[in-house]
Amino acid sequence: MSATITLDAACAGMVLGAAVADASGNTLLPQGVLLTEALLASLHRRGIGRVQIDDALPAGPVAGRPAPSPAAVTARIDFIFRHTSGSAGAGLRATMLAHALRDAR
Repeated sequence: MSATITLDAACAGMVLGAAVADASGNTLLPQGVLLTEALLASLHRRGIGRVQIDDALPAGPVAGRPAPSPAAVTARIDFIFRHTSGSAGAGLRATMLAHALRDAR
């Protein structure tokens, strides 16, 4: 089941119950996406006013799934950046790692 709510009432951790499309019909986000603060801000910038939320799932950090350990987060970021070199790649890796570790709490 899904419920339609205003974008202002949506919060990070909710799951989309239906795809979100812009005024031209282009799909911005598919059904089942876990909303983040960044995605909510992007939808707001694009003028999206309402979204359908899967209300069969509890809101909050990925329901029923334990937060990944810091070691698992670090291993995933290391894997993603395994082919990068130089200071720009190292800086981006450090930023992504800090962000991912903060979100894993």
